[in-house]
Amino acid sequence: MANDFAMLPELIEQGDKFTYANFSSKSQHGYTNAFSEDWLVWTHHVSIVAKKVGDSVIGNSIERGLDMMLIGYGQPEFDSSKALIVSGLRAANRVFGQQIPASDRVVSLGHNSPEQTEALARVDELIQAVEQANEFPGDADDKELMVAELSAGRRLLQAANVRAAALRETIQPALKWIAEKSAGAALGKLAGDLMEYLIHLKFW
Repeated sequence: MANDFAMLPELIEQGDKFTYANFSSKSQHGYTNAFSEDWLVWTHHVSIVAKKVGDSVIGNSIERGLDMMLIGYGQPEFDSSKALIVSGLRAANRVFGQQIPASDRVVSLGHNSPEQTEALARVDELIQAVEQANEFPGDADDKELMVAELSAGRRLLQAANVRAAALRETIQPALKWIAEKSAGAALGKLAGDLMEYLIHLKFW
């Protein structure tokens, strides 16, 4: 990112994905006993932004959320911490943030997150279906091109952070081509479903 405040939209998006279930491991009694790697990385970057905002109502809201004791505590404390941090980040984005061009927008999935796992599984299923299709709507060169573009998109999705424009440029043309050429067939449905899932993840 060009500056600390440019991180705000990404941090807000990441923060919205945290739940009491996924931000930490739990003790046998159901209380927090160790933070997840994603939570530690996120709060580290949030603390950088909070220092940049400085001593203000917004900065103090973020700092209070970061300073809350969560180890050994339950969901009410987590909910309060997350609310203070995310509301502070949203306010900071309104005051200090800049509109990031769509071409530069980064979507954060997180390593081994449910969203990343699902996206990769869907791409793998489609690649396999294209490779095994006996009635593919094109010649051998078309099939090879589709597999190459889908595979390139898959490599991008393996990263925790993906630039939306890069994914659109690699995988979207293949998905549209397959969905249109195989409309009404199982292959077309797989491509259409994958497009809808990537839209759900805000890639376009």
